[in-house]
Amino acid sequence: MYGNYVLLKVNSAPLIDGDHCQTNNEFNYMFDGTTDQGKMFLSVAMLAFSAQKPVNIAGYNDQCGAWGVENLYHLSILN
Repeated sequence: MYGNYVLLKVNSAPLIDGDHCQTNNEFNYMFDGTTDQGKMFLSVAMLAFSAQKPVNIAGYNDQCGAWGVENLYHLSILN
């Protein structure tokens, strides 16, 4: 976490369609961990990490926050 922001790094290279704003080499996705949606994203990310489950993750291709990290749009655990 950095302030209110949670930064995520994925193990595989993200598939990016069309234009994108992602320029950060350290992290792929970010979200505000203080919002209701952010708290849900954080819970799902922690559960998937602790259970070592793969996830389906997507961001807004053209919306990056600070540091050239794409804003998170969707996160779900795969079976």
